[in-house]
Amino acid sequence: MKIKALIAALFVAGLTASIGLGATREHGGDGTTATTTTKTSTVTREPRCQAVGLAGAATSGSVAFTATHTSKNGVKFAGKAVTLSVPAGARVVAVACANADGTLTLRSLRIVSKTEHHLDHGPADSHDGGKHK
Repeated sequence: MKIKALIAALFVAGLTASIGLGATREHGGDGTTATTTTKTSTVTREPRCQAVGLAGAATSGSVAFTATHTSKNGVKFAGKAVTLSVPAGARVVAVACANADGTLTLRSLRIVSKTEHHLDHGPADSHDGGKHK
């Protein structure tokens, strides 16, 4: 019984609200005029990132970062600054964000050494699109 009363009350409230919101105001007839002022402002948005994919062979170098998450075998590196050397000739695949001024901000990076690339995908220089043997 309480549920039926609640549903009836909600129905009456909804009906009343729709009539009140749907009613139009009477315009004119009293000789007064209304003035409306509109202010327009322009918000300058920062230009969006233009994603750029890059791939190629690495020159020798390194990557440094603080290890916040580690595997079971890398627990001793957790929370510490680590530097990884990148071997010359390693395959690099990167996704970056190109800003309006041409600077690149790294989004993701994958580096595979020639040896690992050969073990995973066949010889490093046989990218002919065929299936792996």
